[in-house]
Amino acid sequence: MNTIIPEPDIILAPPELPEIPLPKGWTDYTLLAILHVIALARIVILNASNWGEGKECDGLRLRVENDRLRSEVGLLQREIEIKDARFARLDSKKRPHYRSCERLEILMIRAARGLTNGQTAKRF
Repeated sequence: MNTIIPEPDIILAPPELPEIPLPKGWTDYTLLAILHVIALARIVILNASNWGEGKECDGLRLRVENDRLRSEVGLLQREIEIKDARFARLDSKKRPHYRSCERLEILMIRAARGLTNGQTAKRF
């Protein structure tokens, strides 16, 4: 089994800890321990997709990939909602225009999805 252990993004030593207020009686090492637990959880999640080599693990691997893709779709949908909310606050005359290559892509998406003119305008 080929285990992937990612390089740590941040290596924190006690003098370099971020300024996060802790409850009374907690030491800087408590915060360090919490950060290490989060890093370990990240490693476990990353390795879950690499776990198992045989066919008996295919179902688990597919479920992990499905969950990862659903999370990614959720994040992308939220990014689009934030962008749309920002552009909705702009006057339509002040919004930037699409370039010709972008307009062509919009027409291709419209054809592929079978959208009406109104649906296309609302999406883009």
